[in-house]
Amino acid sequence: MNRDTAFPAKAMPARIRVISGIGAGTDFKIRTPFFEIGSNENCACRLPSDEIPPVALAIQYDAGAAQYLIQSETSLAVTCKRKPILRDEMTPWPPGADLAIGKLVTLRLEVDRDDPSPGTASKALRPPSKPIPRPSREESASPPSPALPPSLSNRSLPRPKSMPEKSEEKNAAATKTLIQLAVTLACILGAFLIVMYGATNRDASLSGPSIPYEQIRQELQEAGRQDKEFETYASLLIQAHREYGKSKQKGRQQYNALKNRVLQSRRLTRDNDERLQRLLSHINEQLAGQ
Repeated sequence: MNRDTAFPAKAMPARIRVISGIGAGTDFKIRTPFFEIGSNENCACRLPSDEIPPVALAIQYDAGAAQYLIQSETSLAVTCKRKPILRDEMTPWPPGADLAIGKLVTLRLEVDRDDPSPGTASKALRPPSKPIPRPSREESASPPSPALPPSLSNRSLPRPKSMPEKSEEKNAAATKTLIQLAVTLACILGAFLIVMYGATNRDASLSGPSIPYEQIRQELQEAGRQDKEFETYASLLIQAHREYGKSKQKGRQQYNALKNRVLQSRRLTRDNDERLQRLLSHINEQLAGQ
């Protein structure tokens, strides 16, 4: 699963329809590449029931394969097309396929073929406009310029007298303007350099030195003893690390899925948690092939 934080990928327009069970007949329009299904009020597809976990499923759009992927995060039995989906494993969700969460609810993914993605709408062709009438040669010919009177035709106009004082004033004013412009440009350039320097230092601090896998795993597991959110991050990190050793492609998908979850955490967006920043640095190193 991948989520580009700078330029987010566009998801295939789709909807999730509740076929049976809790909220039957409800439609949820999907326009984002990542969303969650559960009873939590922050879920894009909310199923208000105490029997449904706060986050039962995580759904991610894989732009490369042009398909939606399911990741179960519940101990309830989850099936897609009557085939079981193991917990924390990603499985494609084909359009039109039914997905069941236990015996509580059945969902169906429907792709909106009639709802084009942003930027794909074509412009209707307009009929050619009527040609603009052009004037005839006689009409387009410019009128003759009026002739000068004989008394002025052979007489040259007097030249203005030179005014050195006014020229010096103009030169001084032009020099002053150039100096002000140079000072303004210097200020703008200085501010730009300061901003760029700060951005470089910030990126360097976010990327930081290489963090070993064992160090970040132990740090997350230790924090997970008191916080279930960190326990989940530690479990997903271990799974992504193992999968990466078997298949880099599947491992990268696991790392991307973990990255998406971390980026949505309030601990990172609101509190700038240093542990999550180090986890993101480790994930970026793995995705970069370091």
